[in-house]
Amino acid sequence: MAILFAVVARGTTILAKHAWCGGNFLEVTEQILAKIPSENNKLTYSHGKSLNSPQSLLIEWRD
Repeated sequence: MAILFAVVARGTTILAKHAWCGGNFLEVTEQILAKIPSENNKLTYSHGKSLNSPQSLLIEWRD
């Protein structure tokens, strides 16, 4: 499975991003970043039907 979009963020501030194709990746990323609690947790969020779906997005949160 290819990685189509990558982002580096600190809190809700996006520091770097890159997309290999068009899509609403940034919009979905901003929605998910707004939902992540500020505690020092290690979390993974997914958006979409499945990890094999082109509309899926994973964000891993590490401090």
